[in-house]
Amino acid sequence: MSPVAEQMRQEIAEMVGSGESEAAILDHYKAMYGERILIVPGGGTGRVLYVLPALGVALGAAMLILFLRNALNPKSNAKLSSGAAIPADPRGVLRAEMDRLEDDF
Repeated sequence: MSPVAEQMRQEIAEMVGSGESEAAILDHYKAMYGERILIVPGGGTGRVLYVLPALGVALGAAMLILFLRNALNPKSNAKLSSGAAIPADPRGVLRAEMDRLEDDF
């Protein structure tokens, strides 16, 4: 609601009234103020601004899926302190840990 914005609205209304195309009006304001005057930049910059958030969400989702898969799958990431894999049988896990502790004494 600045005076400059009001002036621009009046200029645009006059340009539209005189039959200027949207492209001609945009070119006029880009020539005066540069590309920064546009809400959505044209060309490659505009595409990058739409693609980066989508890539960020996809990368974040992939990282979350990998983290959850590793956290919820004890067979693939469970190791004893000796480096041996933990057996799938719970009694085997207990026996292996007891054997390791006995070796420490």
